[in-house]
Amino acid sequence: MPFVREGIEFAIIKLKGQSFMLHQIRKMIGLSIAIMRGLANTETLKKAWSPQRIDIPIAPALGLMLEEIHYDKYNKKYGGDGIHEALSWEEYQPVIQKFKEDFIYPTIIETEKTEKSMLSWLETLVLHTYDIREQGPPEEKPSPSPYVSVLMKIRNNEENEPQNGEEQDTR
Repeated sequence: MPFVREGIEFAIIKLKGQSFMLHQIRKMIGLSIAIMRGLANTETLKKAWSPQRIDIPIAPALGLMLEEIHYDKYNKKYGGDGIHEALSWEEYQPVIQKFKEDFIYPTIIETEKTEKSMLSWLETLVLHTYDIREQGPPEEKPSPSPYVSVLMKIRNNEENEPQNGEEQDTR
């Protein structure tokens, strides 16, 4: 369920698995957002399951956290044997939730407000091909969107504008 804190909307997405590959979760989130924004489609999703490398954006790490460690296999094998106790975090959930509310969420919110990592990353989604790519690092590609070109020009002009008290060279 999405929630809003300090004017920023967040969504909690829970994934459960035995193990994950490097950047797997961040790529899953990146592709999901690209599909929701109409930049990728279900064909891209099908290609992502193939052995070929696909140009998929890696979402920022900010906000990514290990929520809970599951001991399902251990609990199934030993939890009811009369010798071992099942491993569970249920009784600690109120304390865990309070810790997240008091320390983790505020840090995520403050970091996003100052660094704007997600906002900046969202602007780059149009730069991806969402298609098969060659091995190795992704190549620099010209922006396919006039919107991104305009944004880059605006940013460059803002960076080159004189600061208070500076003179501008008009040669």
